[in-house]
Amino acid sequence: MNSNRHATLLFVINYILIIYKGLKKILLDTSENNFIIHDAEIPDFQKHFVQSVIFSAGSKVSDNLLDRKYLTSSLTYNIERALSIKRKIGLGVDFSYDGSIREGLANIDGVPEQDLGKLLRAGLHSSYAIRYKQMVMGIQIGYYLYSKYTVLTRVYNKISVQYLLPKNFSMNIAVKSHMAKADCLEYGIGYYW
Repeated sequence: MNSNRHATLLFVINYILIIYKGLKKILLDTSENNFIIHDAEIPDFQKHFVQSVIFSAGSKVSDNLLDRKYLTSSLTYNIERALSIKRKIGLGVDFSYDGSIREGLANIDGVPEQDLGKLLRAGLHSSYAIRYKQMVMGIQIGYYLYSKYTVLTRVYNKISVQYLLPKNFSMNIAVKSHMAKADCLEYGIGYYW
């Protein structure tokens, strides 16, 4: 039994020496064929345009007392110009559907609006985005060119976070607001080129 301990101890010491010699060769050897870690290279910046289409959907509660949930969805087209490797600005078009407008446009008798065209909105927006690795954080301010429901304002804002996926796809989460009041949270998927 004592000889087994002795053999195990020699094996461990030999193993430690092999690792030590290997690390010493890697860290102290300056020959050309040795593995050397270099600093990451920053790619050359090229000013170019990026276009994207994002479809997103979510739900919202218009009246907290009734606790009814309404579908919201939007289709967004963006064209953005890179200012640097990490920052970009852009313009875009939003087409959105908001089911809660049906309740907001109800007639005097309380009958909800039935015309689908009055539940749709279209607007133009400007955007600013910052990229960190695969994450893009952006803000948008827009103006509804078409909206039958203008009780609050025609101006809207969006704060979004995108995660860039392989093959030019992205996942998106955005908070849309009117007059600094959060309106809805939407989850989406996008394609950029």
